[in-house]
Amino acid sequence: MAQRKYCKNTVPGRQGRGKKYPARVRAEVVMAMIGTNSICAVARKYGVPESTIRSWVAEEAKKPGGRSQPERRWAQRHR
Repeated sequence: MAQRKYCKNTVPGRQGRGKKYPARVRAEVVMAMIGTNSICAVARKYGVPESTIRSWVAEEAKKPGGRSQPERRWAQRHR
């Protein structure tokens, strides 16, 4: 896997501390991370802190099957 680029967390969260982002937002962010190598760009686009994105991507990678669920969906759609 390519090395991800990290930058200073310049995006404050929109949800407020302790509130969860909708599942749709999480899925879109993880899919965007699959398509790009810039966590900074994804954080700015969706308004989600970089630390949150990193934890979501790590959680998806730990799921059974080797690929994250969004990666499997993307692969199925682009066969």
